[in-house]
Amino acid sequence: MGTTDPQYRPYAVAAYICGMRHMNRVEREGIEKKWKIYNRAIMQESSHGRNDVMDRIEQGRRIVVEYNEDHQYYHDGNLHFYSTRRTCKSKCTH
Repeated sequence: MGTTDPQYRPYAVAAYICGMRHMNRVEREGIEKKWKIYNRAIMQESSHGRNDVMDRIEQGRRIVVEYNEDHQYYHDGNLHFYSTRRTCKSKCTH
């Protein structure tokens, strides 16, 4: 019997970035490194209550927005961001 609620799973992909076909390995690793740097900064702010997974996911979204804005005049394609987690505005019951 598996765990149905993703919150209690030991590991799950929370978000991912795609659309990197036009990028080489160094550029893709640069995106990954930037996400790690942004997440480290969020974790250092943990004393302010900003150390949950949703904050880390949002850093990935931030990277995609920044990249697409910086490359809007190139024809190499946009990055796309997907989150596998749902957010609840009120108390979740699922």
